[in-house]
Amino acid sequence: MPSSLQTVSATPLVPLGQSAKDIIPKEANISAIELMHILDADIKVLLIDIRTFEEFKISHVKHSTVIFISKDYLDVNTKLASSEIRELLVIKDHKHLWDKRGSYDLIVVFDTDSTYDALDTQPTHPINIVRECTTDCLDPNFINSDLPKVLDGGYSSWVYHFPKHCTNPDRAKKPAPPKPRRSAPPTLIRTPVPEAKAPAIYPLLSSEDAQPKPIPLTLPEPPPAPVPALLPAATLPVTAPLPAAFTCDSSTSCCLYL
Repeated sequence: MPSSLQTVSATPLVPLGQSAKDIIPKEANISAIELMHILDADIKVLLIDIRTFEEFKISHVKHSTVIFISKDYLDVNTKLASSEIRELLVIKDHKHLWDKRGSYDLIVVFDTDSTYDALDTQPTHPINIVRECTTDCLDPNFINSDLPKVLDGGYSSWVYHFPKHCTNPDRAKKPAPPKPRRSAPPTLIRTPVPEAKAPAIYPLLSSEDAQPKPIPLTLPEPPPAPVPALLPAATLPVTAPLPAAFTCDSSTSCCLYL
């Protein structure tokens, strides 16, 4: 049991069976909340502040392992080696931290509002220059040889979430309010509308035409009479020829044989 004069550290340690790298995010960027959880754990972290000297003097992270590199020097020098970066450190104690950069479990670089997505297509950005130089000429026995993580949102995000861990937080540049993400507009399915047809125009009817008229009844025509079939010649009756001396007297209406 600790005595009443002793204080018990609330700093959580790395879980048993895991190393420091097991709880470090695999992505190239890290949020301010994730960085705070790592700082609270038993993990060695080196922070590299890449802003202007005026911004750093007004407000910076309260931590024992912070390196300041002026952004103004990096804007005009796009190709630098690790030894040249060392000469740009205006604070003498920071040169010693730079020489030991490979012994840290995690290195995090940031500027005022850094985001990895915006730096991915800008190889000459000051943050990308420093990230490349951190792994230059490192002793292979050093623990960390990975590229540093980028603090998502930069120092503005850090002072917004953890103002107590900053010097003069009220004077630091405040982050812009997050913009709502606009979802893609729904795809409208347009149903083809049939063309409107002009109404049919009918002629006006008189009162007589409007009265119903009887429909004439048409009877079907009778079928034609059947034609009698002709008898064959063999069936016709045979009549005897008249005698040559036979005459007919029309006055007496009788026939005489001469």
